[in-house]
Amino acid sequence: MFSPKRRTRLELLVEVLQACIKPAMKTEILYKVRAIHTILSQVLSEAHRKSLVNKSRNRYHITAKGLSFLNKWQELQAFLKEEST
Repeated sequence: MFSPKRRTRLELLVEVLQACIKPAMKTEILYKVRAIHTILSQVLSEAHRKSLVNKSRNRYHITAKGLSFLNKWQELQAFLKEEST
């Protein structure tokens, strides 16, 4: 039987930020990241509070701070991958 790996809140936040690179409505983000509505709402609220995303006209879009966070995340992932080989 298929058992998907559970994501951490940080991993979900990263997926949400990636989904917001192109402005998207909450429903679009929901389908892209495949999360339940209540969890997605919490993550989006947290991202908005931390100025990682902005909301305008029911669309969320990533901010410069959010892009910086994503770049640092990708650098960290590359570093960890490099260390494990």
